[in-house]
Amino acid sequence: PTPATQKRLFKTSALNETFAQRPNEKRLKNHRKRLPKIPKEYLPEAGTMMSFAPFLNNIPATLRMGRSLFRLRPSFSISATPLTVVSVPHPDSHQRTSSFSTSKTKRQRPIFVAATKQHVGKTTTSLALMSGLQKRFPKVGFIKPVGQQHVDVFSKTLGTYIQVDKDICLLKEQFHLDHIDYRHMSPVIIPRGYTKKYIDGKISFDDQVKEIDSAFSEVDKASDVVLIEGTGHCAVGSIVNVNNAKVANLLGASMLLIANGGLGSAFDELELNRVLCQHYDVPIAGVVINKVLPDKYEQTKHYMAKALNDQWGVPL
Repeated sequence: PTPATQKRLFKTSALNETFAQRPNEKRLKNHRKRLPKIPKEYLPEAGTMMSFAPFLNNIPATLRMGRSLFRLRPSFSISATPLTVVSVPHPDSHQRTSSFSTSKTKRQRPIFVAATKQHVGKTTTSLALMSGLQKRFPKVGFIKPVGQQHVDVFSKTLGTYIQVDKDICLLKEQFHLDHIDYRHMSPVIIPRGYTKKYIDGKISFDDQVKEIDSAFSEVDKASDVVLIEGTGHCAVGSIVNVNNAKVANLLGASMLLIANGGLGSAFDELELNRVLCQHYDVPIAGVVINKVLPDKYEQTKHYMAKALNDQWGVPL
């Protein structure tokens, strides 16, 4: 370019930079016209773009933008003009690849139950949650994506016996979950020798993810809300690359953590699991403290609730 053109380009670039940093009211007004049509109850009081972004987490997953319907992922960012929604998955995460829902009904976020260690009360908590959810929703789905101890059951859709995690039988028979089949409730079983086969390359990560995603899609499609039970603490399954936190991220679920009674030790164990959930961008929905001594109940309730609220912003 000639010196005159270079000078003109420099002025234009400088103006654009200043304009982007200090937008005037006319630009903001035009910008608002391109915003998606969102119900007024989800909009902030102030009408500027600077105050709009923090409220996006309160907006339903489905937004109407023109004539198209887009579904927000668990993590996203807002780009410059015009307003667009950009998916930003974690480098190690694998977002669901199933087609976006075109229903105007907001889908309930799945609940993933995990614990700080084994024998804390995950299945007992799942039983209580299932009982409560069935009082609120016509059809509640249940799935244990990765299981260990398995039993043989008959699959009606396959017409043959298959292996599923033992907790699946308990929940399905106890709560009469007849709208879903056994084949979709326990997609990955880790029996003896499974880990060695995975490390040797005889079992692939992609195959595991495909089985989990396909099974969850079937359960989710047949249910109003889905309850997911993990295996042990959040890191269980890391050796085969399908730990609880990663699977929760894959399925777009919120995590409910279970811990034994206590204060210091219980919170320390919860913190280790919270950090892993944070690494995989999994929100913590709440915490359940189980097996609390009767004479320590009020004390544990008061101090643990205060610690969780002050440090995590999460309810007990």
